[in-house]
Amino acid sequence: MNTNNSKKTGKGNLAKGLGYGLVTVSCWGALNISTHNALQNGFLPNDLTMLRYCVAGMICLPFVIINYRKIAKSSFWLRSTVFALLAGPLYGWLVNKGMQLTPLSYASVMVPTFTMVITMLLLSRMGEKVSKAQVIGTLVIVFGLYSLINSPSSSEPQSNIGVAAFLLAGVAWSSFTILLKRWKIELVSTIFMMNIVSGVIYFPVYITNVHSGLSSLPIEHWVTQIVVQSVVASIVVVFTFANAVKYLGATLASTLPALIPLVSISLAIVLFEQTITISELLALGVTSVGFVICTLNKHQKAIQTRRDLANQDST
Repeated sequence: MNTNNSKKTGKGNLAKGLGYGLVTVSCWGALNISTHNALQNGFLPNDLTMLRYCVAGMICLPFVIINYRKIAKSSFWLRSTVFALLAGPLYGWLVNKGMQLTPLSYASVMVPTFTMVITMLLLSRMGEKVSKAQVIGTLVIVFGLYSLINSPSSSEPQSNIGVAAFLLAGVAWSSFTILLKRWKIELVSTIFMMNIVSGVIYFPVYITNVHSGLSSLPIEHWVTQIVVQSVVASIVVVFTFANAVKYLGATLASTLPALIPLVSISLAIVLFEQTITISELLALGVTSVGFVICTLNKHQKAIQTRRDLANQDST
């Protein structure tokens, strides 16, 4: 009886995790395209970072005020501040800056690749075993990255700065992923508080930066970016990704970005007639194969773990 219940629970958690993961990946893909397009049409990285965190903080403020007594504990604010420092304005600015300096394929591949690889390395240092399949998948991903970096379109001298920005963003998001799993948090309240802290941190930086300033773009462009950056990126994606980590675990959730390059490139080709070179396409393919190897291995490990638990219950 316990075995059946554990199987149902395991399948239910897997289904929930994959569902949240699918929403996360879809939003991430659309976010990459929208952000890249905005940067190419006059928005500055500082502008998008402000929308992503300052406006999101204003949206979340009424909820926090209404529920102030519930979240008045210092531990809530402390953890929200840590999350804001890792996945807040610094992370957003690094991604936006990298997108400004590199082709679209870089952002679509490098941010999720660095995040997954760094998360795996950090977890292995914390005692989690790394299988041969994970090592092979990682080597394939590194080869894909090397091919992408050395493709003809990456000859721009600023591209290396963009790659460094993506690497630092990967470190920040990997740390955020691990802490989501390690800390037991009240998800909605923490995310809302995280956005408020992020807005408080970044607003003084924005108004004092000489490179900041509202562009002359039509108001509908700003409305679109407010929805994409403030609602989708800062609230929806963080919520769905946190739930994916909850139901799938940090290691398996870190492989979700496997689908982001395909989603981003597909949307770019369909919506914006973005072109992609053969060398970039091959690099994307190689990197995606590496993602798939790691992802399938994680699924197999999860299935084997549930089988082991079921066997223990039966004995």
